[in-house]
Amino acid sequence: MRLKASLTLASALAGGLLVLGCSTVASSMMVPETVEVERTLGGTVIVHAHGSEKQAMFGRRLIEPDALQAAVRESILRSQLFEEVIDAGDADNVLTVSFDQIREPEVGLDATCTLSMRWRLQSGDRSRTLWEEVITTEETVHSYQEMSSELRGMAVIEKTIRANIRRGLMRLSKGRTPR
Repeated sequence: MRLKASLTLASALAGGLLVLGCSTVASSMMVPETVEVERTLGGTVIVHAHGSEKQAMFGRRLIEPDALQAAVRESILRSQLFEEVIDAGDADNVLTVSFDQIREPEVGLDATCTLSMRWRLQSGDRSRTLWEEVITTEETVHSYQEMSSELRGMAVIEKTIRANIRRGLMRLSKGRTPR
């Protein structure tokens, strides 16, 4: 009986690691439901993002640059922080978001993830840094929130990124003087 319980636990843990190892976070799962900003900044912005350096088990990044860029872009549009988000060309501002550190959750009853992302707003020609801050967020997903240990690890990463994007845009709205 003890051997069977040990094998079941080992199988569940391996399954959780395999899910985390194979999956990447989708952009739609990184967008906060609500994004409130203290004030709007106006003007146009181009968003650049760098995905996580952390590789999943089969060589893919845990957070792809395009997915993070799309999530930040959508969050800016929802918050109306800038008048317009453009994909290319001349913009008043360039916002770059990159991962400084990510501590992935271990598979268990509760999963906690901590990550730090660097937010940098520069002038459109990138000659001046207008605002820069490293935002650190930590979130937990409990077993009663996500019963599947395989999905709990991914859910907490998504939740932590959403919190970081929400906090990053709020801090940006407080820290940068509107045009």
